[in-house]
Amino acid sequence: MRIFSGAAAFYVANNTEYVDALKAAVISGRREAPSLVPVVVFTGPKSAEQTALERWLQRHGSVGITHNLSFQHDMDMLSLDPEWSFSQFLLGSWLRVDLPNVLKSIAKLESLASMSSRFRKDLKLVNQEYVLWTDVDILFRGSIGSCTLAKPQVLSVGPDKRMGWPENYGVIYFNVSGYREIFPRLIGWGREQRFHFDHDQNLFLAYWGTAVDVLPNGMNWKPYWGDASTAIPGPVTHEQTRIVHFHGPKLSTAICFFNRLDRTGNSDKISVSVDRIRECGLREAPNGDMEWLRLLASLLTQAYERDKGQFYRELSQQVDMYLASTVS
Repeated sequence: MRIFSGAAAFYVANNTEYVDALKAAVISGRREAPSLVPVVVFTGPKSAEQTALERWLQRHGSVGITHNLSFQHDMDMLSLDPEWSFSQFLLGSWLRVDLPNVLKSIAKLESLASMSSRFRKDLKLVNQEYVLWTDVDILFRGSIGSCTLAKPQVLSVGPDKRMGWPENYGVIYFNVSGYREIFPRLIGWGREQRFHFDHDQNLFLAYWGTAVDVLPNGMNWKPYWGDASTAIPGPVTHEQTRIVHFHGPKLSTAICFFNRLDRTGNSDKISVSVDRIRECGLREAPNGDMEWLRLLASLLTQAYERDKGQFYRELSQQVDMYLASTVS
């Protein structure tokens, strides 16, 4: 992730919400998935805000590192091209593409005097041959381990808007050796394409399509699908919600949207719902694409029809609880 004033303005209301999402992800991970060792990766010039956040991470059983992309020069050169569609605000999302080199940066953590002995010990014990990479806007809801997940040949990803299709790279389970082997070809191909992708997910999709291993839906569960623990009876390994990902509509936008529907009633007119989305702070879409706002409005309208937004509200209370329990 990258801490940057105004970053990811299409997805979150402000930078404070972005940082709060990260804190909730770290706390939920330490409590609900204690076998994981959280490492937060930053890029870009180091700010006072990032320094303060790194201190917070150390106090909560995590650590932050700064990593510059191995193909940063290509990005810097292309940013001068007026026809290049890539957004500098989303630069941090490309860190996951550079996983082999990020792991080299993580390996240097053992030499950091500021790192606690407990974290250093945890890092030595963790399996770094299979690495779970997530976006910041997630909540952990259950234990995760290499024994509970099928090991991918290269990587596995979960669904985007429809279940069962490997299209969303907000949660990736890497086979480090397998990905390291293919990484030079992937980056070489990206250079041939002059990295003309809106963001890194489109690079992956253009290179692989859906020819990758599939994560269980519950490893990248979208809250607009409803609560899987009550919707799906019994011990369903494939569907058990381990990670909730606020992909698309962010939490504050969803709660604001539902509160407006509570007061004014539901409407099947997407144009009206788009107006409510705008009232909640999202006044433009990525690359000026109005279809994105219509999609968000449609997803949230469906969620409201399902349970009046109850699952989102429960998740919001959970986030508030995590944030209230942290050391500032």
